[in-house]
Amino acid sequence: MNTVAKNTQEIQDDINRMLAQANALIDTLCVDDQYRTIDITTLSNALWLLSDRITDINNACQHLFKEAA
Repeated sequence: MNTVAKNTQEIQDDINRMLAQANALIDTLCVDDQYRTIDITTLSNALWLLSDRITDINNACQHLFKEAA
């Protein structure tokens, strides 16, 4: 397996991991409206984490698209 393929696979694995983390956070907040019972600081931190994951996913996708071009 050459380096480019390995890098592509690693990026795809990272994207899958970050998507799973983002989905888990959303599921946790939405189950039985848990977001209503979480203190504002924790909720804010959770939303910052979600924002970071979305940014990371976007960056990884952009890198993947550049490698594919």
